[in-house]
Amino acid sequence: MSVLHDWEAFGTLREYLQGSQGSAFQCTDYSPLERLRLAWMDDKQRSALDLAVLLRQALRYEQERRITEGGNFVDPKLNAPKSRYPSPEVLQRVGLTVRGIDQAWELRAVPWIPEWLSVSASQATDKTAVAAEICRPHASVPGDPMLTHLGYDTYRSVGQQRAIRSALCMPPGASLLVSLPTGEGKSLVFRLIDKIGFTDSKLSGTTLVVVPTVTLALNHEKSTQLSEQNSEPYAYVGGAKDKNTLILERIRKGEQGLCFVSPEAACAAAMRSALKIACEQGRLKALVVDEAHLVDAWGTGFRTEFQLLSGVREGLLKQCPQDMAFRTVLLSATLTQGAIDVLKTLFPGEPFGFVSASRLRPEPEFWVARRTNLEERKQRVLQALYHLPRPAILYVTKREDADNWYQFLRVQGFRSIRKVHGDTNTQERESVIHAWSQGSLDLVVATSAFGLGIDYRHVRTIIHACIPETLDRFYQEVGRAGRDGRACISLLTPAYGDDDIAKSLNKPKVITIERGFERWLAMFNHPDRKHLGRDDHLVRLDVAPGHNEQDIDMHGECSTDWNARILSVMARAGLIRLHGIPDQAPETGEYQYIEILEPTHLDKTTWEETIEPLRQAIAQSSYHNFDLMRGFIDQKDCPAELLAGLYEVKLDNTPHPVAKTCSGCHLCRQEKARHNHEYLASSTYPWLSSQGVHDSLARWLDRGCLLVLYTQEKIRLRHLRDCLMRLMNYGVYNIIFLGEPILSGVELKKLPVHKVFFVSWADTLVNTGLPKGPSVIFVGSGQTLTPANLQARDAGHERIFFVSHDQEDTTRPGVLLQETYRGRSLSFEQFHQRIVV
Repeated sequence: MSVLHDWEAFGTLREYLQGSQGSAFQCTDYSPLERLRLAWMDDKQRSALDLAVLLRQALRYEQERRITEGGNFVDPKLNAPKSRYPSPEVLQRVGLTVRGIDQAWELRAVPWIPEWLSVSASQATDKTAVAAEICRPHASVPGDPMLTHLGYDTYRSVGQQRAIRSALCMPPGASLLVSLPTGEGKSLVFRLIDKIGFTDSKLSGTTLVVVPTVTLALNHEKSTQLSEQNSEPYAYVGGAKDKNTLILERIRKGEQGLCFVSPEAACAAAMRSALKIACEQGRLKALVVDEAHLVDAWGTGFRTEFQLLSGVREGLLKQCPQDMAFRTVLLSATLTQGAIDVLKTLFPGEPFGFVSASRLRPEPEFWVARRTNLEERKQRVLQALYHLPRPAILYVTKREDADNWYQFLRVQGFRSIRKVHGDTNTQERESVIHAWSQGSLDLVVATSAFGLGIDYRHVRTIIHACIPETLDRFYQEVGRAGRDGRACISLLTPAYGDDDIAKSLNKPKVITIERGFERWLAMFNHPDRKHLGRDDHLVRLDVAPGHNEQDIDMHGECSTDWNARILSVMARAGLIRLHGIPDQAPETGEYQYIEILEPTHLDKTTWEETIEPLRQAIAQSSYHNFDLMRGFIDQKDCPAELLAGLYEVKLDNTPHPVAKTCSGCHLCRQEKARHNHEYLASSTYPWLSSQGVHDSLARWLDRGCLLVLYTQEKIRLRHLRDCLMRLMNYGVYNIIFLGEPILSGVELKKLPVHKVFFVSWADTLVNTGLPKGPSVIFVGSGQTLTPANLQARDAGHERIFFVSHDQEDTTRPGVLLQETYRGRSLSFEQFHQRIVV
């Protein structure tokens, strides 16, 4: 089947839509022409209105393509047989002009310029999104050989490269926080941990990935099954008893590999029991928290398990054998300062590292309507859905809003539409995800959870029929579009009253000092508290907060959740440390294992000095985020400035800025010079690739260096590969080629891809792009080594140079390096004999 592009695709599709039965063809997957072709082939899934919207999108796409190419512009049109097409009324509703010609309609698309948006006659609102031009720069960099194990040969960006390399050389027990822009492949981090492991690990085992939603767990499961070409279970979710039982058994045996689970399930007894056994055997590779910013955004409020997970982690770390502690990886695309502070407090590591390559998305163009009443907003959204490209997501705040919008849009004639919110069951979620990822679904009405982490690349439109309670939430939802690097549109349609709803949702759910202190006293002074020695205690969560008439009967899940929040806040304030849910707690009641860090924890003055500032900081951060959202609606500042202020952070007093980009807002559309695109360097690696070389190698080094002399005629590639394999086993994971490499790219790929090692092609050793650590350096012909290159090296920074036997000393022209080098040197044959044989 032929894959057609641009004018050829449109011409062939036009003939097909007009009734021609030519040879089989398809268009490129990102193209609206392909979506229309597939919809036309199976029109039972779509209504006349759905097809009309796709017809409009295809015509507008071709129209903008021709404008961009220039030359003699001819407005694209379709001559559609009347018997096969939607009625003129439906076609005109979506912005198509209809002219009758014999037995056909001549259709042309009109750019959408609504009077209720601030637009000029030359700037159609749908222009950028329907054109779907590439916005994201091509920034891929050469990959390491191990990537071929997952079907890749490049990294998407320097940021992804540094994140993955940092993750794979984590020391045992370390924590790594990764901030990578949406679309740059954060999931490859845990996929490689599962497939390849770490530089110093040899055992197989489980990589537990904690995800915020069932939707995301199921999506990751489908992606993994597709990659592995199997139907094995990877998602541990409710309503799948047999599958969950199998997963737990495989975790206990160290056979599961990837496992996707919610925070609630990770904290539950069944999962903790299986993980405890895995930890005792050193078979829990890593705990990965995906969308880690939600630990702060959701964990402080309605889902305390996000933060109680830190206690489960502490408890599991205690079960690990020495030097076999699992690693903790925290992944996010957008981190605020508050989120970073929370994550470092709750998931500390020895050490704690941070890799940031934050930049704003270049794909979305922002449009904001003026506030209006609810009925007028409904008509505006309807008009937008008639004209804006698919796929599209309509975001609302409340579940009942999603239900109402869904019913309203069905009545209007949309059929390729589904809804997702908190009450949507697992089976329905799976069905929606499948249809969405297959491209057979055009529109989803949803609350915030839908789209979180789901990597469907071609979403073109995001509409908000609400005001999100924070700029962070808004930007997260806008980020579900344009993941293919092509332009998309964000349309915000506020109504009167939205501010009050957003403000009420924004109000932090942090208990008052008085009430929190009462609850802590009730837990700590309860007769069921168990003192475990030193500063360790079991405290019961399901206890009444006090002894007065109102409190005495206050039990149940809500009260227990409040008590859990108290412990979480105390942990963040440094009063206690959470150690998780005890394995052998009393049969009745819910307990937490805690460690007292502050002896004066029962003194209210201590609470006023430690908890109150934290409460104020949480509230201030939340209010500031809401103020930024209102600033976005007011359109007095470019969104890039507001968003950069939100996501620029510090860790240990080191600033981590954000690369600012605006692809279109109220201000930048008026002044094109205001468009800005910044590019910032990624942060440095947080640790060495290896802590030092094995004694079996160190004995052959002299002050951390070794010169290996080879002749091109005598070196055997098989022996060279054997040497590299042995060096990896001895703690050398960096391979640097200066100049012409001894090994070609093809020969490099013959090295075992199940090993962690990093490769750099460089001109100098000043900036190789690799983590610092022991390195083997192949010096190609025409390259030179300076005296500084050959200086003594400390442990963890050793160097082994492979140089040609006729390499000259740069300080003494005509004199061979092997004659002047004062350190140890070996011929390649000697090196192979000592290291391999």
